[in-house]
Amino acid sequence: MPVKENKIKVEIFGGNYLLKGEDDVEYMQKIASYVDKKMREIQESTGLISPLKIAILAALNIADELYKSSSTRKGISGAETVAAKKAFELIEKIEKELK
Repeated sequence: MPVKENKIKVEIFGGNYLLKGEDDVEYMQKIASYVDKKMREIQESTGLISPLKIAILAALNIADELYKSSSTRKGISGAETVAAKKAFELIEKIEKELK
């Protein structure tokens, strides 16, 4: 049985992106909203203007959160590992679009 690919248009930091993935659209929207929130927090706290620099700092902050979360918890589940991988894939797609 073929895997269904979902598509959703999202807005992140003022840019519009088309995300495609096997995850449900609600999940992809939550991830996009989280990335947007982190980017806006970084812009506000640093005063940076460059979307690329802001995106890189957001990616580093999100990776730090993920790493700290996974290293402090023992026995991370397979579902959480998959979710983390998907989050990183979405971050990479966003960074490519910003370039």
